[in-house]
Amino acid sequence: MTSLIVTPYGMYFEINGDPLEAGKIYIGEDGLDPQTNPVAIFWDRDLVTPAVQPVRTIAGLPDNNGSPGNIYTALLYSITVDDRDDVLIYTKLSNGSGITSQAFVSDGVSATYTLDVAPTSQAATTVTINGIVQHKDTYIVSGFDIVLDTPTPIDDDVEVTTVL
Repeated sequence: MTSLIVTPYGMYFEINGDPLEAGKIYIGEDGLDPQTNPVAIFWDRDLVTPAVQPVRTIAGLPDNNGSPGNIYTALLYSITVDDRDDVLIYTKLSNGSGITSQAFVSDGVSATYTLDVAPTSQAATTVTINGIVQHKDTYIVSGFDIVLDTPTPIDDDVEVTTVL
């Protein structure tokens, strides 16, 4: 299971409402202070490229070497965001049930993708193909499976994101 670290409002903001610059994002064990109980975080959903904590912000988003990036972890997590002067901006000691993201590469034949974690509903699931969000009427959720209306061409990237 991979959890995408979700920005609560699309991005982080300074107290005055401006996008958070040079803020500090800490990710930790679920239910615990993330600054004193950090977990491994990554820049990619495959959990290969590690990110160093705290992750700084640029224009209110996580800064991955000067570009906005997504942060991922293999676990449920807690999060704290401070501004550049260590003033608390946002904290959540538990991300609740979590958000998972799982990636597949199409074989060009099958329209069924089996997930590691069963989605709670179709409404809580998003499917993207080559980065394009698919309409909910183009797939169904059946237990651990996402079944597309038709198979995608070979080597297409299929990603399924689910709020648990």
